[in-house]
Amino acid sequence: IILLIPSEINVLNYWGPIKVLLSDVTMFFQDYFKPVYYVVLMVVGKYNAAMRYTYLNLDVWLVFISLIGVLAGLFMAAYFVARFLFIKMTSASFEYEKRFRVKALLNRRLPAFLSFVVKELRLIFRSGTFTSNFIATYISIPLFILLINRIFASMDLYPNGQFAVQAFNILIIMLPLLASNSVVATMYSREGRTAYMKRTKPVVVIFPLLAKLLPNIVLSIVSLCVSLYIFNAHMHYVLSNIILLSIALIFIQVGHILFSALLDLMNPQNEQYATAGEQVSNPNETKATIFAFITAFLVALITLGFLVEEQFMPDQSFNYAFLKMLLIGFVFFGASVYMYIEKIKAYYYDRIS
Repeated sequence: IILLIPSEINVLNYWGPIKVLLSDVTMFFQDYFKPVYYVVLMVVGKYNAAMRYTYLNLDVWLVFISLIGVLAGLFMAAYFVARFLFIKMTSASFEYEKRFRVKALLNRRLPAFLSFVVKELRLIFRSGTFTSNFIATYISIPLFILLINRIFASMDLYPNGQFAVQAFNILIIMLPLLASNSVVATMYSREGRTAYMKRTKPVVVIFPLLAKLLPNIVLSIVSLCVSLYIFNAHMHYVLSNIILLSIALIFIQVGHILFSALLDLMNPQNEQYATAGEQVSNPNETKATIFAFITAFLVALITLGFLVEEQFMPDQSFNYAFLKMLLIGFVFFGASVYMYIEKIKAYYYDRIS
């Protein structure tokens, strides 16, 4: 679909071929998708000689009656199939016919941090929340970046317009990534009262806490790098600039993940999840989402300002612009790490002592 986008978009000049193409598509749909066409005919009506859609036509009512008959037939077929399967399942003596195969599993002793990582991976991939977050965010962002850059590549833009497109790309990359970190703001609280056991485990408390964030950190970095690779394939930055930009955005993404986890540490909702279950209006999730929107727009605007400023430099290499972005990302990441560690000390050590 992306390759079908023309190299130059001019709807007025290309309207004749576009109209013919749309007509061919509708005729193809009408010829090879007869059932769907008849359903549309039943809903909309038939175009008569008076140039109007009307239901006073024999074809429309024949389709309606046929649809009722087909649905009734499918319902009866489903009933008899389900009845047959139910009788077969209830009559089978699976208690006696079951074969017990004991599969020996050897216990392996892993390092403490790796053990927590393996445990979190098993829990996360069993959760529908993470699966939907992974599919909707980490996979769709590179595809969306590819699509919008294909569209922008067919437009003739001035330099300021190109800078705006680049800033818009960064916004599209960072906004879903940062907004998806709202799940992180509930990770510790979702454990309920079992989260209190971390205080009694004879390991460094940072191991189970950081292991819970590691899958999101790794997968988001991979998605970010793929998106920036597609972005650079259309923008043609020099290698050093795209590396600086990638590191800066990675710092911001990881820093926001730590900040979202910090919100959960500062305002735990363990008791609410322990009593009310999953459906909890968590204020930490709301704060993380709002901060994600603010951060994404600020990063895009700051990038746009740096790029516009750098175009007046003699060499126009944009090195200073991306160095400034790297500095901002590093400061944000450092502040998040510092606050995250300090809150862990305050919550898991100072309170106990």
